[in-house]
Amino acid sequence: MRRHCVSGATDLDLLAKLRCSPSAKGTLDSQIRRLCRSPDIVASDKYDVRVKVEQLLEQHASEWRAFKESLGKDSFLFQLLEGEGA
Repeated sequence: MRRHCVSGATDLDLLAKLRCSPSAKGTLDSQIRRLCRSPDIVASDKYDVRVKVEQLLEQHASEWRAFKESLGKDSFLFQLLEGEGA
């Protein structure tokens, strides 16, 4: 169960940092382009796809930051995510 917790928390932390990560920008852009190639998305909606993905990532980052702050510095997850081991 500990491995699942570590994996899940790490993934959520990476997702929260995705929008601001210069190294992830290319991956994010390519995934948004991939979404836009879906037959369900018409050309006029492609801009909205980018906006909505960015809004989703921004909202997640805000909620994740608040969650981490609520844990306190002695929590297992805080220490794991801030690189202090656990």
